[in-house]
Amino acid sequence: MSTMLSVSSDNHGDVVVIRAVGDVDATTAGVLREALTMPLASGRVNLVADLSQVQFMDSSGLGVLVGRLKAARQVGGGLRCVVTTDRIRRIFNATGLERVLPLYDSAADAVAAFDVPQS
Repeated sequence: MSTMLSVSSDNHGDVVVIRAVGDVDATTAGVLREALTMPLASGRVNLVADLSQVQFMDSSGLGVLVGRLKAARQVGGGLRCVVTTDRIRRIFNATGLERVLPLYDSAADAVAAFDVPQS
């Protein structure tokens, strides 16, 4: 029943934007985890997960995001998420994840947020 997940990444200054297209579930979460881990491994610590093209996400996808957020913070960086669909936004709100993982309406907004000191 799972659809494929494709990911691509673009560099925006010192921020890496990872775009996910498809469904993030137990069978595809590893793809997203790897895409978010690769920049960290090469010292690029500011990440944006663009989930605007994600139609479905379950707890395994949320687990990947929380894990990468912790990993990025440990090396002085961070993770922001672009969420534009009500379905995915509801998942973040229901789990309280939007309190720890900032949500943005566009990749440009999320990238720009790295230039703003976090309080």
